[in-house]
Amino acid sequence: MAEQAKSKRDAFLSGRYPDRQFANDDEIFDQVGQDFEALENEKNTLAQREQDFSNFLSADPRNSGLFMRIKRGEDPILWLVRQYGPDIAERAEDPEFQKQLEDARKDYLEQLKESEKLNKEYDDNIEATGANIDAFAAEVGDEAKDAVMNALSGIVHDYICGKVTPETLKMVANGLNYETDIANASKDGEIRGRNSKIDEKLKKGAKGDGTVPLGGTDATAGGTKRKRSNPIFDIAEQAK
Repeated sequence: MAEQAKSKRDAFLSGRYPDRQFANDDEIFDQVGQDFEALENEKNTLAQREQDFSNFLSADPRNSGLFMRIKRGEDPILWLVRQYGPDIAERAEDPEFQKQLEDARKDYLEQLKESEKLNKEYDDNIEATGANIDAFAAEVGDEAKDAVMNALSGIVHDYICGKVTPETLKMVANGLNYETDIANASKDGEIRGRNSKIDEKLKKGAKGDGTVPLGGTDATAGGTKRKRSNPIFDIAEQAK
């Protein structure tokens, strides 16, 4: 029988929320509402930044003029001198200002060094990352791979925006505990298997009223008594 195609609703939910199982429509609308609220907050933050920058540019025409000269490739220092007078150049001779310039230069070099370091790390990692993704796709299929990558992208985006959901925390916790849970389940299964063998042997060895002798002595034909072994422990030993 051919597998029933997913509805657009189910396809959207499985792609957008691969780690969630929604019990009803109320849970779906609650999650979608949280997403819209996060998007609205992000939009408001970006709008406020744009407004602040617009206010900065409109506060003094020279502010916008500086950015336009930089965009055109002109020397911003010369433009500043033209706009603010020779005091700009003369200030460079001030010892206190020279110290500030040196601190600013150090900050710039540190940022440049960090940027180059990050770029190198990215270049070193991206090829191996692509190979890992291809290997994962070959194992689980392109559809499952796409769902995982979409979920991962959503998590990274949310984290950059300062958002970590309870579902994300649970998913990561489950992943961290996966190996331990598998080991515990295997151990529990092994113990249940041993117990099942013991029960089976006890049932086969039951006599008379159904009870099993737990030990004691038994008379022999010559009147002597011999020690009987404890069958429960014998059976347990055989069940290993």
